[in-house]
This record gives sequence, structure tokens and C-alpha cells, in this order.
Amino acid sequence: MSSILIVTTGKDLTKFLDTLTSTAKYTGDILVVTYPDDNTEILKQYKNIIRVDTTKVYSQIPHDRFRVFYEALVERHIGSMYDTIMCIDGDDVWFNGNLEELFELAKDKICYVTENKINNNWHPYADDGNIEYWDDIKDKPFINCGMFIGPRELIFQILEYMYKYMKTMKEKQNVFGIDTYLFNCMVYYYNIPSREVHEKWNTSKYKNKYKRSHIIIHCITTVIKGELIDE
Repeated sequence: MSSILIVTTGKDLTKFLDTLTSTAKYTGDILVVTYPDDNTEILKQYKNIIRVDTTKVYSQIPHDRFRVFYEALVERHIGSMYDTIMCIDGDDVWFNGNLEELFELAKDKICYVTENKINNNWHPYADDGNIEYWDDIKDKPFINCGMFIGPRELIFQILEYMYKYMKTMKEKQNVFGIDTYLFNCMVYYYNIPSREVHEKWNTSKYKNKYKRSHIIIHCITTVIKGELIDE
């Protein structure tokens, strides 16, 4: 079996780690990026944690985490030991089933989930000289980068692109959503080898009800309850 690394960050990963190890029965390594205000006590309960401490460079944690992911996985070569890497949100995610099927799907391509909407708020980024990107993504389904997984080298390509591009954006680094915009550019403009997978692998519709078949539950409106409701 190929080696897997799950990469995440969050202020309190209790629900994430409990369900990942108990419900999903994942036994591989987990790289956790920690910031000074994070609750890190839960990490002591697990032997397979790779902890990377950092402080914010960008004000938006969703942007800053990609900086740290790149520096840890690529520059420090931590990711070179693994065949498949999953990057996933932490605080608002819990697991409801086994991940082996997704690991198989992600052996040769980046896997992601889309949402049935177009983020028209991205056009200011295009207006700043990136209109060709906007033309390629404006009519496409919105790709949620709260979870993506794929072979090591493709993950490296994504992280390097996002890391280097954000460094050139100056004040736009702090605009919410630029990480997702850049990820969509990688898929739709640069055509990185990828495939859309079923929403069960990253439910993020911001609803209050989820089917029992959903495996990765991702929604800030219900994660505190930690429960699933049959539709």
C-alpha cells in the first residue's frame, strides 16, 4: 500500500482527530500546523503526529496555511516520504467512514469536490491583470479547496504555485478567498491532472442536514453538534 500523509491545521482538532482515527480508522501520519493560540493538548494523544509550529505571515489563516504547507512539505522535504498527500481543513471537519476508496482515486490525479455555484466575487483578482484566468473559471463549478488529495508531485506543484503567486499579490493576500481562487486557476487554467469526486468526500454545502453516506463532513454550521441527520 502506498504511504499517505494527511495535512491540516485548526484551533481545536479534537473532533477531527477522534473521528479520523476511530471512525475512519486512519493509522497513517498526520502533519499538523500549529499557531500560538491553538489548542495543542489533543496532539499528545497520538503517536503519528508531525507537528509544525508557525506564526502568521498573512492575516488570513486559509492563505497562511498554504505558505506553511509549502515550506514544510516542499522546502523541508517532509512530503518527499509519502506517495499521496491530503490537504484538508481541521476545525470544521469530521469523518464518517473509511477513506481507502478516496486514497485509491487520488493515486494519479488531484481529487476535489465542487459546489454548485460560481464565485463572482473573484473578478477583482482578474481585473488586476489576470483576466485570462477569470475567462477560464467564471462559468465553471466552484471548486472547494477545503479538501484536496493527490500524488505527491502534483500536490507540490499546487502548493508551489499558490505560495509563489500569493507572495506577489501584496494587499490582495489578505482578501478572503484568494486561496480558493488560485486552486481553481490550477485546475481550470493550468489543467493540472485532476478529477472531481462525489460530494461525500467533502460535504460543504452549508446545510443543516447530511446523508449517512457522506464520509467527510465539512460544515461550520453543524460541526459543533457533531451529529448527522438523515434526510
